[in-house]
Amino acid sequence: MAQDPQLYHEQVADFAEDWQPFRGLLEPAEQAHWDALVDAALERPYPGHVQNEADAKWPIVFSMLVEQQQQIVRLRAEVKKNSRMTTERPDQASGARNYEPVTESNQ
Repeated sequence: MAQDPQLYHEQVADFAEDWQPFRGLLEPAEQAHWDALVDAALERPYPGHVQNEADAKWPIVFSMLVEQQQQIVRLRAEVKKNSRMTTERPDQASGARNYEPVTESNQ
């Protein structure tokens, strides 16, 4: 594995180049997702704790997976927040706001 951040970035670039035939078989939208994950691996902090790995592929792949999982968590939180906002209804008795989950009966 890389001994410094610059070498790690070179290894990520080499990884992406090695997987170019795989990327080429993806649909255009999927290629954009692949590219975003490679970019995310480049932007993540240098994984110096795995610098002695003989095969740089796995730390790169897991950097991509961690970034993807972070995006999923952010999106779920945003959906949950937006869901609460769309179900907000004034309480007729007190003027307070209630947050009800969306169900088929109250849509």
